[in-house]
Amino acid sequence: MKLAFALFMGGVFFLTVLFGVLIWLHTYKVQEKALQAKENQKAELERLKQEQLQNKD
Repeated sequence: MKLAFALFMGGVFFLTVLFGVLIWLHTYKVQEKALQAKENQKAELERLKQEQLQNKD
């Protein structure tokens, strides 16, 4: 009985660590996409500012 409980707890610990790693990897991917989107937004804003300045002249 003690062995079964120890195996169960070991399995739960393993799954917890596995899910933690999967969440961390997913967070890293989302962070990369967010950084790229922010850079794209800055570039688009700069382009629009330049276009607005040209239209004023």
